[in-house]
Amino acid sequence: MRPEATGGCYEDLLRAVRSALFTGKVNIEYAWLMMFHDIGRLIHEHLLLRQDRAGYAAKTFAQLAADTDVSRRVLYEWVQF
Repeated sequence: MRPEATGGCYEDLLRAVRSALFTGKVNIEYAWLMMFHDIGRLIHEHLLLRQDRAGYAAKTFAQLAADTDVSRRVLYEWVQF
């Protein structure tokens, strides 16, 4: 445990808890952003290799949406991200 959370007054504890909450939220938001970017890049690279196939992108988005429970709209947004 960090020293500021184990001793001192309640205000010290509260300050430490708020700091941990803030840091955790920032880390979670960063992880989400990296996930969006990585997924978008993976889809984009996959589609670039198959751009000569008519209708392949639409079918790919539809299949990914069905298999991952992520909407096509969101998948498209991640590719634009």
